[in-house]
Amino acid sequence: ISLRRRRWAVEASWLRVARTLSTIQGGAISVGPLLHLGPVLLLPAISGFGGRAQASRDSTGYDFVGAGGVIGHQPRYSYSSAGAAGGGVGLTVEAPLYRAIGIRAVASQWFFSGAPLEGDRQRFLVGAGLSLRVGR
Repeated sequence: ISLRRRRWAVEASWLRVARTLSTIQGGAISVGPLLHLGPVLLLPAISGFGGRAQASRDSTGYDFVGAGGVIGHQPRYSYSSAGAAGGGVGLTVEAPLYRAIGIRAVASQWFFSGAPLEGDRQRFLVGAGLSLRVGR
């Protein structure tokens, strides 16, 4: 959800970043100027995040040598979950498609805190979608 004025925008959203062995999810708020380039709208933004981080790690797995000398690994995952906070910067590009409907592309770089993310704190995200303009 975005509140836009003539020169700036504030956006509140739900952010979920899921990877194979970790997930970050929670609320995000972004603020930034509106830059018009003809019919295209550029929205550079600074963002903040609050939520939870969960991760699994192969902390107690072991290696083995099987029949015929085949080397393998038996993972044993430990799971951790904790509160997380973060911040990021991003750029959104919107272009009108038809009347109040527009197309939207987003790229952002995020940095997160929280014990489960030790050693793996940054995420680069890209996305695309539609926007719907309501009210004036």
